[in-house]
Amino acid sequence: MIGLLYTMVIGAVCGYIADVLMSDNAYGLITTIIIGIAGSFV
Repeated sequence: MIGLLYTMVIGAVCGYIADVLMSDNAYGLITTIIIGIAGSFV
């Protein structure tokens, strides 16, 4: 259970960092965080 929480937090942080680093914010902050969480499971 804790591992799942860590995975979601790390994915959210990575999504936020990707949103900050990208100059073209086509998706928006919330969507980028959700994509980061989904990507952390892959």
